Amino acid sequence: SQRIDRQLIGRCSRQGDPGSAQVFVCAEDQLLTLHAPKLALRLRRLARSDGECDLDLTTEVFRIQQRVEIAQSRQRSALLKQDEWLDGVRKVLSGAETE
Repeated sequence: SQRIDRQLIGRCSRQGDPGSAQVFVCAEDQLLTLHAPKLALRLRRLARSDGECDLDLTTEVFRIQQRVEIAQSRQRSALLKQDEWLDGVRKVLSGAETE
């Protein structure tokens, strides 16, 4: 989640020490394995013997996070609509039983 990434960076910066932030991505992270398996494979192929890779994946990870967050937002919205519909059905049925 981009929001959580920003929160963590913000917490570090509020400690008052000068510095910079660096984000690490693992090829086995669910963000990559589930939503960008080709990128995860590319990372594994390009990794050195110590398992690290010096690619700048800022743009790719940002886009993947955005895509996943949009999909999750749509899922939450659909679930809320379904819950509201079910609540309406429940009210109609409970009103019919009392008559």
